[in-house]
Amino acid sequence: VAITPSSTQTKCQGDSVILVASGANTYKWSNGATTSTIIVKNSGSYSVTGYNATMDSAMAGPVSVVIVQPHTVGIVRVHDLCPDSIINPGVIQASVNPGGPAYNYLWSNGSTAQTITVSNPGTYTVTVTSNACTVTASQLLTKNPLNCNVTQSGSLFVADFSSANSYQWYLNGSP
Repeated sequence: VAITPSSTQTKCQGDSVILVASGANTYKWSNGATTSTIIVKNSGSYSVTGYNATMDSAMAGPVSVVIVQPHTVGIVRVHDLCPDSIINPGVIQASVNPGGPAYNYLWSNGSTAQTITVSNPGTYTVTVTSNACTVTASQLLTKNPLNCNVTQSGSLFVADFSSANSYQWYLNGSP
């Protein structure tokens, strides 16, 4: 008697693992099922006893199934995209909960970093993969002149706040 697949299976919550027993006439799984195939949606250890025509038995397994919780993903604007996107590009970052180092990122522009710098308005999508789970988030990034008003003149950066109702100057993070 054998179980396919025979190694530990890790899936995201909501997905399932199909375990198939072979090599016998009838089967009895550790979860009580009596079919040759079971669909597993819960973490656990699964084994099967197979019986031939004369009711001799043999056991296979166990196969461990691990169901993991999916992470949540959002996109945070770190810096608005300004009208002069060369001097003031937009910066967006994938925010993953729970945090951790084992995430893989793939943005709609092809980047694989957690944070990207963009020069054009549009919808940016990130797909984050970890622990057998894949989650996608999208963010529309538009040019926002009210938060930008910085231009470059030679080696100087000039701030124009004439369109603002009020403003606050900061030096080293303090007003």
